[in-house]
Amino acid sequence: MKKIARICDGSATVYMTYIWNFQSKIFSYKEISIRWVYVFFAFYIKWSILDMVFKLLCYGMKKPTKKPTKKITREMRFFARLKKNKIFTLILCLAIPLWAGIIGSRFTMPAIADRYVTLIKPSFTAPNRLFGPIWTILFILMWVSLFWTTRDGIQEKDQPAMRYFVIQLFLNILWSIVFFYMQNPLLAFIEIIVLWVFIVVTAYEFSKINKKAWWLFLPYILRVLFAGVLNYYVMILN
Repeated sequence: MKKIARICDGSATVYMTYIWNFQSKIFSYKEISIRWVYVFFAFYIKWSILDMVFKLLCYGMKKPTKKPTKKITREMRFFARLKKNKIFTLILCLAIPLWAGIIGSRFTMPAIADRYVTLIKPSFTAPNRLFGPIWTILFILMWVSLFWTTRDGIQEKDQPAMRYFVIQLFLNILWSIVFFYMQNPLLAFIEIIVLWVFIVVTAYEFSKINKKAWWLFLPYILRVLFAGVLNYYVMILN
């Protein structure tokens, strides 16, 4: 293609020079300005030929596509801040499970001292005084696991793990409302199965980011599984 362009370029130049010499023989000095008209047409023919040849050679070829530039969204700025400010990340990771624990306890603790006592429960039910310490430890482990997965920033591939984490926290609060406040063991049993599935999926997604996060979720998985068994027996016995 370069050779053809050179040939066309040379031909147009020769033609332009020929016209210039031809005009110098015919026209007088006063009429020399007319030569520029021929020069203009010579240049026009030159670049028209080159453009036509180039289009014929490139016919059917795909045009180079420009890579789309990524827009900086609020989420990307927020995740970048997590990577830069470790203290902010630590406080945020503590605040999220703590917020879920406080809301859940508002529905759990009053019912344990009042309505939960009257229910018929299986013999392997844990004492009521252990509810608070057990769930406090579980939320602390959840906090540490969340911090380990976010301290180096959150990439686009890590965002599903964060979504599953928030969903399972919401389901955790919802189970406390359904089981203790609404006193509906059947609906609570269905809900806790969904909760357990989301916890396992969250732990799996966290393990892709940090291997240790899975082990911190393991006590939480076992505790919710045990709570599901208790929920089943309470549903049967009552």
